Amino acid sequence: MKTLLGTVLAVLAAPALAAVGSSASLTGLRYELVDLRPGDGIAPTIRYTGLSVAESFVTWDFCAHPAVCQRNEGGFADPTFSNARFENETGQASSFAAVSAAGLFAGGQYDNGDRTGSGNGRYLAEARHRGRAGGNPLFVLSAHTGVRITAQYTLDAWVIPTDVVEPIRRGYGAHAAVFFHSRFLDGPDVLEEIGTSRSFEHETGELSVLLSNHQDRTATVWGRWGVQAGGQVPLTIPEPSTWALLLAGAALVGTAARRQGLARRPSAPA
Repeated sequence: MKTLLGTVLAVLAAPALAAVGSSASLTGLRYELVDLRPGDGIAPTIRYTGLSVAESFVTWDFCAHPAVCQRNEGGFADPTFSNARFENETGQASSFAAVSAAGLFAGGQYDNGDRTGSGNGRYLAEARHRGRAGGNPLFVLSAHTGVRITAQYTLDAWVIPTDVVEPIRRGYGAHAAVFFHSRFLDGPDVLEEIGTSRSFEHETGELSVLLSNHQDRTATVWGRWGVQAGGQVPLTIPEPSTWALLLAGAALVGTAARRQGLARRPSAPA
């Protein structure tokens, strides 16, 4: 029993499946016009016609109910913000996304509660610029003109605690990413991403892309780019304290059954 009690106390003192979280930012944005054919007599021009979009989700990675998601959009230069929150006995979550003059930002966190649930607790946030299908393009560039976009990105993802073991880890983790997708890029699409299921990850770097209009006329440039943060924690795994109580209960039941069996055993003849 002393060994059992020591085990129970050790498990009770162990950290819970506490939290996952991540954040992504793109700051110091600069737009530089590039004359792709100097001397052609065409002055490089650009119109910023795309949208600013901020999306935040908790418990799901799509908008299953307005109470757990928010999506806002505005013009290219319009500040745009979204946030979503969720809390019950299985945990609490929050996520946010913002597009502003300072840059693009996304982040979120999910903390386990004191009661288990079904499935995974999730959050997802994304801040981006994009064109609208059937509507405004991302940019309008004059003939033989490019636009070079540069910025600094910072990505963070973390999991607390770090001693989670399989099979729990398969549904436990966080990620952060910066992306740029457009068929007008001079080069491949950009995706810088980090992810973790056991520790803390951090990455910084520079985003530098060139979108080009090599045509002899003004062109509409389509695409989307921004930052994303997401993660999930399983709700079906009991807290260490729950495991400890289950273990203690099973041990007590086993001890009682063994004693009862001994009491019923007939005594040996003299």
